[in-house]
Amino acid sequence: MVAKNRVRIKDIKKQRWAGIIAAVLALAMIVSLVGVYLAQRGEKSEEAFPEQQAELQPEDYVEHYQGEIERLEQYLEEREPTEAVLLELSENYRSLVFIQEVFFDDEAKLQGYREHLISVYNQLIEMNPDNVLYRMELVHLLFDKGDEDKVDQEIGSIRQMLHKDADARTHLALIGLLSSMEWEQLLEEEIAWLQSYLEDEIFAGRADNEDQFYYAVLKGEYLGQKSEAEAILQDIIDEESEDSSLYAEAVNYLEYLTGSSGAEDTATD
Repeated sequence: MVAKNRVRIKDIKKQRWAGIIAAVLALAMIVSLVGVYLAQRGEKSEEAFPEQQAELQPEDYVEHYQGEIERLEQYLEEREPTEAVLLELSENYRSLVFIQEVFFDDEAKLQGYREHLISVYNQLIEMNPDNVLYRMELVHLLFDKGDEDKVDQEIGSIRQMLHKDADARTHLALIGLLSSMEWEQLLEEEIAWLQSYLEDEIFAGRADNEDQFYYAVLKGEYLGQKSEAEAILQDIIDEESEDSSLYAEAVNYLEYLTGSSGAEDTATD
């Protein structure tokens, strides 16, 4: 179990800037739960457990999330399901998955939580079949489960949807997903597709600074062209208002690149 967690942490670090795109998209990847968990410890401990003076333990949070799940499932038994309620339910199950992976060694419980998450995301996709993000969440869960046939099916649907209706930030999240799964052939195909799409948009004058930011991430993270990425980011910083979220993202990513670009670029063009 410890070895498995170390592999997951290594993969998360490797995909740090793919994770930034996921965060922009509000994809609730497992890495984001660290912040959720710590925030709840810092901000809700007295409120949720006023009778406890000692530092809260993982078991306390398991009890809390299980209570939330019972409340939400009771709500769903009495009313028609909505996306908002199902998403809240998924976050509570995901928190249990995170705590189980980090603090406990009970594979049966872990798989049970994942099965519940799969069921929730199947319901979300049934409600909103065009939501690519729901499908990517489902792929993560099916991949962890080892259900290769369904993973193949969902990845095919996602690729078809993004090729038909391009969205650079969502496509970067797909690339990060394929990279974490180590599906090298599809990864290379999607990197090439997104590179071609963004370069066409830039050449035609249709790309805005947000597109340029995703192009910089593609170059810096997947094409081995850090110097070019840094130049694009500097242009964005020069043009954007300091109050904008895009300015902050560009500054953060530029700092990351300049702090880790000791090696020369290895362009893959």
